[in-house]
Amino acid sequence: MPIPLEVPREPTDAPARETVLNYLRHWIVDGTLQPGEIIRDSEIAERFSVSRTPVREALLQLRFEGLVVMKPKGWTQVKPLDPSQIEAHLRVVDELEALAARLAAETPDPDLSLAEAANVELEALLERSAKSANPEIDWQLIAMNDRFHDAIIDISGNMVLAEALRPIKARMRRYEQLYFDRATPIDRNSVAQHNRLLDAIRAGDGNTAAAVARLNLANSPVRTRSSIRRIRVDAAEGIGA
Repeated sequence: MPIPLEVPREPTDAPARETVLNYLRHWIVDGTLQPGEIIRDSEIAERFSVSRTPVREALLQLRFEGLVVMKPKGWTQVKPLDPSQIEAHLRVVDELEALAARLAAETPDPDLSLAEAANVELEALLERSAKSANPEIDWQLIAMNDRFHDAIIDISGNMVLAEALRPIKARMRRYEQLYFDRATPIDRNSVAQHNRLLDAIRAGDGNTAAAVARLNLANSPVRTRSSIRRIRVDAAEGIGA
């Protein structure tokens, strides 16, 4: 397993388990560790200069999140991806994000400052993107879009909801990275929809907030690219019929 050199060299206050967990999760989600790749806890422990115990604890958490598979004989594998499951993931994300928006609207005096700041930054990134074609900005757009939606989840105040969504969204990011050419359809429509969502939350209108959240998620990178691919496949099958 090619362990990246990007590992902490200075001691931190974070528990060893959390440090290892965060790095491994990041490497799996961004494709540094490919689907099917074997993870050896002894190798990870040596690179991070920790015992094997926190590594094993981190791997157990990643198994819970659906990012690794642990086999009976003691080895761990990065979980392979199944593109046929994309729509199943998206339906769950739709329901939970819509619920988060509804709960946020039901929150008395919601603090929208983080969501508003993320949306302002998203608009600024779109300005930069229009002036200069830079693939890195595409990923910054996705990250800032995630920050906006995470802020809405935080406003909802429901930690069970947040804990349920995090691993699903991490798995969706893997599909984006490995199957859809790092493309993003995030545009000014996204910013406008975010503003509508914020207005609905301010007004305490849970039904509108949930509806706008669903509309906004219809523009997600995976859903858009997956739909295009499905249309192309269906067309090809029709031609061959």
